[in-house]
Amino acid sequence: IPLIFLSALVDTADKLKGLGLNAVDYITKPFEAEEVVARVEKHLIIRNLQKRLEIQNMLFQEEIIERKKIEKELLIAKEQAERANRAKTIFLANMSHELRTPLNAILGFSQLMARQPNLTPQQKGHLSTIGRSGEHLLGLINDILELSKIEAGQSTLQTESVDLYGMLTSLEEIFRLRTDAKGL
Repeated sequence: IPLIFLSALVDTADKLKGLGLNAVDYITKPFEAEEVVARVEKHLIIRNLQKRLEIQNMLFQEEIIERKKIEKELLIAKEQAERANRAKTIFLANMSHELRTPLNAILGFSQLMARQPNLTPQQKGHLSTIGRSGEHLLGLINDILELSKIEAGQSTLQTESVDLYGMLTSLEEIFRLRTDAKGL
């Protein structure tokens, strides 16, 4: 409640003492009723505005606290996502290497077997399918490794020609054994 002193004491020291006691105004006698009403109304308006300002300030403080909390949570989530992404990239690189090693042995032995002179045409066809399938799998592994490099920002763009018909024929031959076995 705003405190207004209404006093017959007109000395400056008395006014300062009254204002020092947290009074918002000091009116001396004789006074005009309209002036007192105007001052009271003005102080009530000021007090209402102060209350609204305090409430708004409190709401802003709560919003700032909430935003800081959300920012902290977002930062933690971002760091977790970055750690997970790095772990995924390392995993893909390691798995690509681990898959490539035995696959190279399979491809190497299938190439050695294909050089045997006493193979039947069917055996040569099977070895050819093994070779194409292995090369296709090796290409997929290399693509996974390349994706890891792209995510890590370590990739370079290389353009090269592709034999689309040859690739489609190779895919057909790779899947032919399974489709034939199923009677498709």
